[in-house]
Amino acid sequence: ISENILYAGTRNINIYLNIDLYMNKSSFYYKRPQLINNNKFHYITQELYANQNIDNITKNNIWSLGILIFQMIFHEFPDLNYEQKLKEDNLLHNLIKKMLQINPDKRISINELNNDPLIKEINILYDKKIKCDRNINIMFVGASGVGNNCLANSFIQNIPYLGDCYITLVNMGFKVISINGLKINLLIMNGPGQDRFINLNKGYIKRSDIIILTYDITNKSSLEVLIDRYKSIKEYCNAKIYGVCVNKIDLVDSFDENKEKEIKEFAFENNLTYYYRTSCKIYEGIEEMFYDLVDKYLKISNDVTKEKEENNEKRTK
Repeated sequence: ISENILYAGTRNINIYLNIDLYMNKSSFYYKRPQLINNNKFHYITQELYANQNIDNITKNNIWSLGILIFQMIFHEFPDLNYEQKLKEDNLLHNLIKKMLQINPDKRISINELNNDPLIKEINILYDKKIKCDRNINIMFVGASGVGNNCLANSFIQNIPYLGDCYITLVNMGFKVISINGLKINLLIMNGPGQDRFINLNKGYIKRSDIIILTYDITNKSSLEVLIDRYKSIKEYCNAKIYGVCVNKIDLVDSFDENKEKEIKEFAFENNLTYYYRTSCKIYEGIEEMFYDLVDKYLKISNDVTKEKEENNEKRTK
């Protein structure tokens, strides 16, 4: 449209800019966008709101796209304190900060956007000409209903996944990530949690590099099942990394140390130092868990490789 504001035709997205669209004789018309204001943080670019001359209209689109991405991630509009939600070590968060600079001269340009570290990383991931450096198998283990299927799908799809389904087979999904300069292909598996399906999961667990032990913070009995499963899989599983995942933290009104006391004791007694708190509903802690576990696995694998090489050198000498 003539105001050079990025928008889509659906009403839900138009609310960001409050554009009133209507169609007449197969043509779209609109009423002038009304300013949406939240604590004086404008959802229309500052230069448009101030009726300034626009030298680079793409920067207006970049601003609006930044607003949309922020809302998609945090499920709320940014306000004046929006930067407090952004983490410095997160590439996407850093990109959002560059897109939401009020001063257009400081805002990222389209060329800078194309050369942003996150965009470059995404291009590498989807470049089929570049083969993956490593393949890593990840398997969820836990009682029925702890949310393993939701955790796996939330990470694979990059959105909160709350699908309610009864699993009778092992679900498998793939996701390619970039970490430490490597292109990693992840095979993420989760099977049914009922006892009668233990043998079905056994073969997949045996081939796993990383095991995620999931506990439902709202269901104490899920810990008893988890302890039994852990004891049994330790006998045949060759995984190098085990992570403890405390899921559904969004269902706890406030942090209560007692609710996690037993699971923390279990982790401590079994030297399970990788401990995570997650929620599929608000998409919290999921990416951090996967990336951290993969990073730990790569470091351990590299240490083992170096040790083998050193031993081979000693033998040759």
